Amino acid sequence: MTFAAVLAVLGGVAGGLVACGIIWRYLIRPAGAMIRRIVHLVDALESCAPHIQELPEALPILLAIAEEFKPNDGASLKDSVARIEHTVGVLACKVEVLSGKVGPDS
Repeated sequence: MTFAAVLAVLGGVAGGLVACGIIWRYLIRPAGAMIRRIVHLVDALESCAPHIQELPEALPILLAIAEEFKPNDGASLKDSVARIEHTVGVLACKVEVLSGKVGPDS
């Protein structure tokens, strides 16, 4: 075997190794990661399957809770929080005025 033939074989082996590395990095490894994610998703869905039957019973409760976060002229949770926030802001202004922190001298 001549020196040129040895170099050609080594070049072919090196090229093959580089091709294998590229295939591993950009094709096989991402596909493996995607398959692992799909397996985790399927496991999670299987663990949730028994609870799906309970959804029709829980839906009215969830809708009632959701209604509490919509303003409805004072009776909802959102309206109560808004009133408390406004009152706290007013009280904070009064405290600043009473403690002398408001004005050009502060």
